[in-house]
Amino acid sequence: MSFVLPPMFAGLEPEDQDQARSMLQPCHFDVGDEVMLEREEDTSLAFISKGGVEIVHDDIRVGMAGVRDIIGEMELFTGRPRLATIRTTQHTDLLVLGPQEYIELCETGNPLVFRLEQAALRRVGDRLRAMDEQIANLSDGEPFELHPKQKGLLARLNP
Repeated sequence: MSFVLPPMFAGLEPEDQDQARSMLQPCHFDVGDEVMLEREEDTSLAFISKGGVEIVHDDIRVGMAGVRDIIGEMELFTGRPRLATIRTTQHTDLLVLGPQEYIELCETGNPLVFRLEQAALRRVGDRLRAMDEQIANLSDGEPFELHPKQKGLLARLNP
């Protein structure tokens, strides 16, 4: 089955793209299908190449994801059970990367590994910022103010 690689693959050397492509399993899901289940022990991740999903925790929708997004990356990096259920909201095509294939990419030094880790860190940062905003909206705390840009820590330590 032929498929278009996710944008994360852009700029990789052709042999790195070919190696990663060979490790992705294309899957199709209909509307309402549960792709990943809360508390299941599965560390595969998936790139959404078509369609969209909702992210549900304890029967409460906590997010959405669509084309170009990655789902399941936190479980891959932590090795912990899934935190949420992923359910399709439209006909959805995924490219799935299993944990053994990820390990092989790591062992061969494929630069896709760095890009996946970078994307996961960015997503964790986004989630933490959103959580901070939600906490601030629920509390009577002090507003957070940015300080004007000054010398950084190292510049202050090494004048």
